[in-house]
Amino acid sequence: QTEIGDAKNEQYPTFFFKRRQAITIYYVNDMYDNGKDLLFSGLEKAAQLPAPKHIAIGSELRFFGDEKKGMIDLVTTIDDHDKELEGLNNLIKEAMHQANQQYQQKHQKNLYDIAKSEQFPFLPHLSLGHLRINSIKELIKDEIKADKVIKRIKQRIIKAVSQALEDLLTPENRKISIDKIGIYDLQKRVYIKEQELF
Repeated sequence: QTEIGDAKNEQYPTFFFKRRQAITIYYVNDMYDNGKDLLFSGLEKAAQLPAPKHIAIGSELRFFGDEKKGMIDLVTTIDDHDKELEGLNNLIKEAMHQANQQYQQKHQKNLYDIAKSEQFPFLPHLSLGHLRINSIKELIKDEIKADKVIKRIKQRIIKAVSQALEDLLTPENRKISIDKIGIYDLQKRVYIKEQELF
């Protein structure tokens, strides 16, 4: 807000922290709605694995996402030394590929866009908050000036959050516990299915 010089925008902040924390294990892009049951059965298979026990908040902070979509995420890396999350990713990927084969047999087309869903290598991360790029550009009409302000805002946020994490997290309390696995609908911004891990 200080960088933008816009006090009246406090009800709709350009950066906000997420209230619920989740680690994305697998993306499913452009899925047909009539394949949800197959997606749910994939989740049930993944939930049969024991919950990851040896993961922790990492020290690297960065912004991630496509700025053209109007909002990017502030993320911190996750230390996954025993590759528990990677194993979970592989299990879900395998379950989704099986679901896709079943869907293909019935409908002669892919259940979802596999290439788009797996375009980036799996990197365990925790999304801490969102920066509304479009809101900043709407407030600052000059594109060059807006880009400079966005760059400064990113630097300030990373510096402040890095310091906060350093103050809050000791090596002992960086450990993360996971109790549920869920399917999050990005368009509706709701969890459409959740399952307890054991």
